[in-house]
Amino acid sequence: MSIQSRNPVYRFHFSLVDEGLLRAERSIHCHDGGASQSVFSVSADIRTLRATCGMDSIPPDLSDFLTLAACICVADRLSPRNPGAGLGYGDDHWTRNIQVEIPLHCPERWNDGEVIEALEGLCHWLTGDKWSFDFKPIGTLGRYCQRVLPSDPFMRIEPDATMLYSGGLDSAIGLVNVLNKVDAGRVWTATVLTNTKQKPRIDEQIEGFRTVFRKREILMTTMHLNIHYGALGRDDRESSYRSRGFLFLAFGLVVARLAKRDLTICENGIGALAIPMTPDHLGPRVSKSVHPRTLGLISAFFRRMTESDTEIDNQGLAFTKTQLLSDANELIESSRLLDITFSCDQFPYLTPGQACGTCSSCLLRQLAFSQSGLEDGFTRYQFPIKSLMGSEKSLHFSAMGFQSARLKSVLSRRDVLNVALGQPIEYVVPYLPWSSERSREILTQLFSRHVREFDAFQIDVESRKDSRPGISGGTYGRIQFIGVGSENMRTPGAISGD
Repeated sequence: MSIQSRNPVYRFHFSLVDEGLLRAERSIHCHDGGASQSVFSVSADIRTLRATCGMDSIPPDLSDFLTLAACICVADRLSPRNPGAGLGYGDDHWTRNIQVEIPLHCPERWNDGEVIEALEGLCHWLTGDKWSFDFKPIGTLGRYCQRVLPSDPFMRIEPDATMLYSGGLDSAIGLVNVLNKVDAGRVWTATVLTNTKQKPRIDEQIEGFRTVFRKREILMTTMHLNIHYGALGRDDRESSYRSRGFLFLAFGLVVARLAKRDLTICENGIGALAIPMTPDHLGPRVSKSVHPRTLGLISAFFRRMTESDTEIDNQGLAFTKTQLLSDANELIESSRLLDITFSCDQFPYLTPGQACGTCSSCLLRQLAFSQSGLEDGFTRYQFPIKSLMGSEKSLHFSAMGFQSARLKSVLSRRDVLNVALGQPIEYVVPYLPWSSERSREILTQLFSRHVREFDAFQIDVESRKDSRPGISGGTYGRIQFIGVGSENMRTPGAISGD
């Protein structure tokens, strides 16, 4: 039986209005012959990047890569899937057909058949959809396509490392580790902002890092992507938004390229590997923003299109969130810096310091703090963990239990990776920084550690007595940071199965 997609065909035509400002037309073509069209605009503000580099504009090849990533992200965001999307055996309600026309400085390079095939494959891996691309010149600017390396003003900065920074717990832990290891003490962070609530919180975090690491210099650069809906009206129907990671990594790679450094990220191994949490938590139904294959495909594509050698290194891949938190906390001693990070999936819709407490991100954060013996003194959970038990809001906690039980059941098997990953092993192992046998050892240790942590967390949750709403976590207030000199810092422990 053939499966037909019942989603409409989405066509996006982007045109350049001014530097950093795109006009966009979206047309929707339905299977019953109906069609609709709407116009909106998109702005991508990278002024801090240009200012840090001392450049009036970034090189055309890097500019094209950012434009591409932004357009993909917007098209994904504004192409709602059929409300009946699921794993049924009838019509395919999940897969969308998205056609995108994008203006670039160097369209002839991007219209190469092999390039388009690689790009369509990358987007399909991230979102599960059928993508097609056509690239047009940016008016008369198209004829000025050339590769331009950073100018002399930038070379005075000479950062020692570049770090993709999101404001989340893992990301902050990664920055702690980078700042601890850097000899000369200058780090460049790259942050993509997609809502207005991120920047003040991240600004506060970066100021906290500057206070704690007084002997370091942190250069913060941001890309602010904003959709101006106009008559289209805000459209939040499509919540999967799987391509957002592409935009984040693209900006990080551009920053790293200008800095002539590799890009460092930090995401715990359980999250990065996208281990299934339910039987249908597979393929594009799980986010693969920092999956090893995603990092490998995007960095290879970036190197191809910019003729660079920039790589992406996920320093958290072999560790659980608890391990990362424990090591980082020892490095910054009594500072409450990690407390003011945000993890909740509902972060843009909540007040500062507030989190839902029910999403998997909130639960994994609570697990990490609990099993590290630390207090998350800043976050106020709407639904404390004890109050979830037996309620309709315990769905994600139950899913985490399924994930842990599934991992536990296969740990002793020789083919543990094939079964535990829930995806073809060739989608993972070739993109890991270790040999096949070493990958099996490290990931088995990772899975085993996570299972033990979740079991202990479950016992801890069941032993709690007070389930009154609003008691979990500390009181919201401005955090006072305590400075720590580099002489008091040490490198986190090595990988172990314990």
